Amino acid sequence: MEARLRLTSRCNLNCEYCFAKEFRNENSGDILLNDLNILARKLMESDITTLKIQGGEPTCHKQFEKVSEFLKDSGFALHLYTNGLFNNSFVRNICRNYKSVTINCNQLNDDGLDILSKNIDSLLNLGCNVMLGKTISNETSNVDGFLMFAQKFKDDAKIRFDASRPYIPYDGAFQKFRIDAHRVIDALIKAKLQGFNVEVDCCYPPCIFSNGEWKLLRRYLRGFWSKCTTIVDIAPNLAITSCFCGAQFTNLHVEDFSSLKEAGLFAEYIEYKMRFNTLSLPLCYTCQMRVNNICQGGCLGHKKTSLRYAGKEQLDEFRVYLADLCESGYNDI
Repeated sequence: MEARLRLTSRCNLNCEYCFAKEFRNENSGDILLNDLNILARKLMESDITTLKIQGGEPTCHKQFEKVSEFLKDSGFALHLYTNGLFNNSFVRNICRNYKSVTINCNQLNDDGLDILSKNIDSLLNLGCNVMLGKTISNETSNVDGFLMFAQKFKDDAKIRFDASRPYIPYDGAFQKFRIDAHRVIDALIKAKLQGFNVEVDCCYPPCIFSNGEWKLLRRYLRGFWSKCTTIVDIAPNLAITSCFCGAQFTNLHVEDFSSLKEAGLFAEYIEYKMRFNTLSLPLCYTCQMRVNNICQGGCLGHKKTSLRYAGKEQLDEFRVYLADLCESGYNDI
């Protein structure tokens, strides 16, 4: 099992498209070392041994290196998600403690370009497993500039494209996602023609593409192609939540659950309601791919109008549901 750990709510950028904006505005600060100790025990008790380290910008944590060493020494397999604009002195620590580093290169401006390039060079020179990401959020995402920048690292690093997702639904959000998804196809074709090792992140409904586009996209999609996987997220204050684009939990913390396995099942229970019971488009109602729980109709970020927050009331409801399952012979917590 795996979880995502948000080390800090702080970030050194302010990207317009960012789906973590509301989280960053909470200003919950950095995870404390004492809390990290408690969390590590609970993670191990639930057989969670893989952690995706995020933020904000995780390297903005005031004790980033110490936290990384602690988690690695505690037996976790660590994967870092960063904008790459960190102090170059962090590089050796990152290579020593992280199995992979995904660098989202979404701010390729003059101020950060040299820092970013130097850090990627340093990571690769030390044998670090690096992936360069690009989020496509509008017609000015500058895919050509990203590919030009990434040419230097083409032989050593994969690249990844994704369309931006809404943290909060708004009128026209799904239509924008539809347009950006086609821009992802265009970016994918450009990258393949230039010889990049490329993949595409997250899920897309096949009905928004032509048959040819869909065949191409499926070939390079990570994971399952039309529905996402629930992973429990842990905030710096040990609040339990889910993906930034999924349902956010209110006043639920690690101690509110019997285990982090229960927290993961609760997150899955809540997201399942959004995934297949809330429609992205009218045609989803009769679509057999939705009825058979194959396609969720795009990102959950487009479905929060039905359930944006989940709290103690939903947790009580889940436990009643789980008790009924257990009476039927299910007992996996």
